[in-house]
Amino acid sequence: MSAPALPASLVENPRLDRWIRFQPDRTVRIATGKVEIGQGVVTAIGQIAADELDLPLDRVTVLSGDTTHGPDELYTTSSLSVEVSGGSVRLVCAEVRAKALERAALRLNCSRDELSVVDGQFLQNGEATGQDYWTVAPEIDLTQAVTGTVPAKPAASYKVVGRSVPRIDLPAKVSGAAFVHDFAPENLLHARTLRQPSRGATLAALDEAAIRRAAKGELQIVREANFVAFVSPVESVAQAAAAAAPLHATWDNVRRIDPEQQEAAWLKGQPAEDRRIGAAPSTTPPKRLVQITVSRPYIAHASMAPSCALAEFRDGHLTVWSHGQGMHPLRKNLAAVLGLPTEAITARHLHGASVGVSPKRRDSTE
Repeated sequence: MSAPALPASLVENPRLDRWIRFQPDRTVRIATGKVEIGQGVVTAIGQIAADELDLPLDRVTVLSGDTTHGPDELYTTSSLSVEVSGGSVRLVCAEVRAKALERAALRLNCSRDELSVVDGQFLQNGEATGQDYWTVAPEIDLTQAVTGTVPAKPAASYKVVGRSVPRIDLPAKVSGAAFVHDFAPENLLHARTLRQPSRGATLAALDEAAIRRAAKGELQIVREANFVAFVSPVESVAQAAAAAAPLHATWDNVRRIDPEQQEAAWLKGQPAEDRRIGAAPSTTPPKRLVQITVSRPYIAHASMAPSCALAEFRDGHLTVWSHGQGMHPLRKNLAAVLGLPTEAITARHLHGASVGVSPKRRDSTE
């Protein structure tokens, strides 16, 4: 009999301990490489784990987008988070649940068929045994690879999946504590960059003195070939320097872009597509007819807020916090750009303001 086909994420991250951990506070930490960008995936994956482990949802925590402790699932994209990452979590939890029941049966010297799981506790013929996930967890080898041979629960037995539950990411977002833009550790330096006016342009001259006068504060200018960054402990100073910089920079090899090559300008000049939605009743005309004209701009797969990241380089190790959609790919890219070993970099996800996308690609099961 051939081995069952595993989701791609389990093929690339087969060890159980990359996905699940029983914590001292009697919760279960589930790790996923997928990240929350407004689609509710972190809550959904927690629901999947809770159902498969027979745990209340508040006993499950989800670690999302951490290169040190979580699986490499590339990017959060293509509406695959529940299908691939959720499917992987389901198989992992089913297998770990089975292993835990085996250990409990050995401890209790009983048949595994006599045991059931309720809120993480093992019952023998419906009676409490004093055993639970956390008492047997030290005896489970989570360094093993998942086999995928343990069947997951049938949909008819779901108690949490498919039900509306509060999104676990929303409280911090409502209070303003969740976003990378608001993460302000001590001794934070703010940076803004000067970008090339076009690909291939080279920076011939930069009037740093004029930029410093415009910034009106403590400012460090970092230049590496055609890349320039303005760094200050005061955010407004870095912003002022970046705003003034284009007026005091001289570029060679600037590419001329015709209006027809500028996507936004070209779109603006195209004829509109008018659609009539609804109509007045064909019988008695309404006494008050209200009309509204609505337009929308070009919809792009792009950030809905300014991009932001934080970095800390300490004792030869770089830690980066980002709202990007793929922490493991980010880690690899940073290693290549900075000339650092991959293991010398940790990338962690923090919330951003999601992304704007074409309507055909947004649903609640990303």
